[in-house]
Amino acid sequence: MTVVVVGAGSAGLSVSRELRRLGVEHVVFERHRLGQAWRDRWDSFTLVTPNWTLDLPGSPYAGRDPEGHVPRDEIVSYLEDYGANHAGTIREGISVHSLDPGRSKRFRLDTSEGPIETDTVVICSGAYQRPHRPAIAVGFPSDVAVLDSTQYRNPSALPDGKVLIVGSGQTGVQLAEEDQLLNGNGTAPNILGVMNRVGLATAVVRNGAATPPENNVDAILRQITAIATS
Repeated sequence: MTVVVVGAGSAGLSVSRELRRLGVEHVVFERHRLGQAWRDRWDSFTLVTPNWTLDLPGSPYAGRDPEGHVPRDEIVSYLEDYGANHAGTIREGISVHSLDPGRSKRFRLDTSEGPIETDTVVICSGAYQRPHRPAIAVGFPSDVAVLDSTQYRNPSALPDGKVLIVGSGQTGVQLAEEDQLLNGNGTAPNILGVMNRVGLATAVVRNGAATPPENNVDAILRQITAIATS
């Protein structure tokens, strides 16, 4: 084998397309399914960038709403179509456990199907593969359920009661918005707050009214614990 590409997401599929176009022998290994990182998003996930940015080499966005925000399942369909029509050989269900020097200046990959040697390896496995759980979480009462966003699919995954969302990026804001839409009145009575990684809360909501929180991790913990157990 001349080239092994690790990961069948956007990057891996784009690399495979270019290698195929140049006539370079290669294979793409994907430990789960093509586009798995997108499949793992919650049910209502959408891009926050315009649809026209869904533009892998040789396959520009062809939909009718270039300024819209495509949902998760359409992203997966786009990648599946791209893999079928533009990429080379994709082998799903193969994990790469390690990468080491091989014989004769080659690389050795230990995979779930045994060792493989190749001249070139392109790593396209992406970043942010492991959820970050802030240290503040250890202070929550034992009866407070704590979920990583990778475990969330829709509100049915949440126990009854109020919710604190930690992280004010794309994920946190979309999940808070989902709760607002479900309540239908522009408020989020079940959302305690949205906190970012350094512990500053953008709002603490109680009975549908947002109030400025104390910008101190310990103080926020006391405030949230008091509300959650009230």
